[in-house]
Amino acid sequence: MLMATKPRFPDLTNLSIPSIAIQSYKPVEVVLVTDSGELTAHERLQLNSLLVEIKLTVLSNTKTPGAAGAWNTGLAYIARQHTDCFVSMLDDDDKWHQKHLDICRYTAISQSSDAVVSGIVIKKNDIEVGRNIPNKCDVDDFLTGNPGWQGSNTFISLNTLHEVGGFTEGLVSSNDKDLAIRVLSLPKISIAFTGQVSVDWNIGRHNDALSAPGSPQKIAGCRQFFKLYGGRMSRQQKNEYFKRNEQLFGIHYDDIV
Repeated sequence: MLMATKPRFPDLTNLSIPSIAIQSYKPVEVVLVTDSGELTAHERLQLNSLLVEIKLTVLSNTKTPGAAGAWNTGLAYIARQHTDCFVSMLDDDDKWHQKHLDICRYTAISQSSDAVVSGIVIKKNDIEVGRNIPNKCDVDDFLTGNPGWQGSNTFISLNTLHEVGGFTEGLVSSNDKDLAIRVLSLPKISIAFTGQVSVDWNIGRHNDALSAPGSPQKIAGCRQFFKLYGGRMSRQQKNEYFKRNEQLFGIHYDDIV
């Protein structure tokens, strides 16, 4: 599995890493890529003590600063170590339910899929505020919003990630939507849906989160996304895109264009 981090403690030790450790189907390896600074010896010891029998590899981002560069650093390492595998992803402030990997693996095998998308619980201040259980998606869905394919419920083959060139480095936010659009644009791509909730997506935990409402990083990300994909949007889709950003993130048309 692959995770990028600032590094962010105590979320790593209280949320994400413990949820990996309790998986009913264990990942072969946890690849943790730090995007800002390195882990201390004590921090590595903490994480290793939580993962117990699961191999932990800690890397530093050697590519463009930011989440995409960190993920690509991890993918390059994974490609050197493993072939024909699936990459599961988890944000450092989210958590998996105990059978998340089991469910995704079963779905991928039983449906011969290139990627699997599971359902998510949306939480704010540890309180559930919604659920999203996608059962289909196409490129148009991601031009105007996100039907439920987030970073933490990404389960995708390494070959597919290689085919689309990994993550778009320098993209401040909307990395999940950008990846989905490029993957769904591949010919003969097969996406499966578990139909089950198995991820907690924690929103609003940190002011420096890429999706923090009204934040400079979110505004910059919206500008980049519109520059990349605005030309593929119809007039109606553009209106929906701007309306959604204003309602969810307090970002107005003039902030983006």
